[in-house]
Amino acid sequence: MKVFGLLSLLIAVGTVVVLVSLQVKSLSLVGGNKSENPTTAASSVKSQADLKALAVRLHVYYAENGSYPTDINAVDLTGLEGNTYKYTFCDPASAIIRSGNEVLVINDVGESFAEEATC
Repeated sequence: MKVFGLLSLLIAVGTVVVLVSLQVKSLSLVGGNKSENPTTAASSVKSQADLKALAVRLHVYYAENGSYPTDINAVDLTGLEGNTYKYTFCDPASAIIRSGNEVLVINDVGESFAEEATC
């Protein structure tokens, strides 16, 4: 009976070691970039999430008015830091939003992140 208890303990400890090693590896690869620290990766994810939230508001504005606004302040920015965005109105059916290193191109079909974008 003691052998069975010892064997169970060894299996449990081995499982914990494997799970911990996988977690440490995933933390070291945050954002898919080994050189990027977790704080920078989290900031990038937050910027992307804020841009997506702003894109939803811009799509609502487009649905109600038939075009994107020429000025970002025409959209309700409650909960978002409006001064951190650079908004470029391209034409009634498209616009570009920048926040830090993130660039989001929006149009009447949807939105997509890009390395760089121009109208």
